[in-house]
Amino acid sequence: MISPKFLSLALLITPFLGLTNTLSAKAEPPTPGTASTNAGLLSEQENGSDQTTKATAEEENVAQLQRREPRPQSVRRDPYYPNYIGVGLNLGIDGNTAIGNTEFAINSRIQLTPDLSFRPGAIIGDNAAILIPVTYDFITRNVNIRERELSINPYVGGGVFFTTDDESDDDVGGLLTGGVDVPISRQLTANAALNVGFNDETNWGILVGVGYNLPQN
Repeated sequence: MISPKFLSLALLITPFLGLTNTLSAKAEPPTPGTASTNAGLLSEQENGSDQTTKATAEEENVAQLQRREPRPQSVRRDPYYPNYIGVGLNLGIDGNTAIGNTEFAINSRIQLTPDLSFRPGAIIGDNAAILIPVTYDFITRNVNIRERELSINPYVGGGVFFTTDDESDDDVGGLLTGGVDVPISRQLTANAALNVGFNDETNWGILVGVGYNLPQN
């Protein structure tokens, strides 16, 4: 039988034993390797964050350089389409004026606007025919002929013509024209045109020639 004195002593000592166990548990040193592992993880996270920041900064610098770098501009070359004055031969087909006869001819081109030209000319024979047309110039087309690239400048237009025939009752008439200019050098332009004149008859003729290119400012 446990004596009352021993039981009282046991009850008095028990709280002190629990407090001792608690203090020993709090003072227990960390498990070896645990602290170093946590420090390594923190170091890896910091390094990854630094690398991400550096990569972002480099991308921003590259983007800024690309925005600042001027973009190359395409160079547009305008076709060489000169003014000229020249001589040629009118091949008459039919009619009662010089347009319908085979005669010596003078032709020219004077640019009015980028799309319009004034092309005065004359067919000189016993009775001359003076041609005064205005033409619309189409877009220049490039063709290869025997491994050589040539620019062809087609046009079409109309105007009036008049003759020096004093015996004619109708010396003024309407004129339709269409043809091509072919610059063959910086000094010369070949040309050909179909001219159709209307007075009391229809006059047909094909004018072919070569022009001297006028210097441009």
